[in-house]
Amino acid sequence: MTSKTFKLFLITVSLIIGLFTIGCKKGENDPLISLRTRKARITGGWNLSIGTYSYNSPGIYELKIDYDGDTAEEFVDGALSNTYDYTVKFTIKKDFTYERIINEEGYGRTEKGNWFFTKKSKQLGLKNKEAIILSISSITSSGVTTTYSGANADEILIIDRLKNDEVIFKAEKTYTSTVTDTEKYEYTYLKI
Repeated sequence: MTSKTFKLFLITVSLIIGLFTIGCKKGENDPLISLRTRKARITGGWNLSIGTYSYNSPGIYELKIDYDGDTAEEFVDGALSNTYDYTVKFTIKKDFTYERIINEEGYGRTEKGNWFFTKKSKQLGLKNKEAIILSISSITSSGVTTTYSGANADEILIIDRLKNDEVIFKAEKTYTSTVTDTEKYEYTYLKI
């Protein structure tokens, strides 16, 4: 095979692979091309690197928490109210189980359960496999384990970006009664 033929072969194979994997891009900020499936990319061990959580209830209060992977800073109505140790280790397994270990202010909590990808939903504005749903089966804290049974969707994490070594969960929700409350989160996890 000549050098020119080999280059043409590589370009053709790259285009075929690119066309095949472009359809796998689900999150707006996902890589354009990935040779690994979404399941292969999401499974593994993850550590919380940085993140922000906020809850705003106009005229009542505003809460914001910034995470840096080791600590959390909590702000109420713009003023720093608390700083504490905060780490999260999140293991998402191929058998659709997970374990999330949260250490907050010296207290540990281990959460175990099942996970699965969401299906496409026009009503929720989600593409197929754009989010994962967590269903808790047990929580252990201070030596006490609480178990849960039955089908339950305890948490939905919308995937903004999914790479082999990084995942970003990001969403915004509103609650409206007499005022509109807004809850937002953005968590960046790096693969262990």
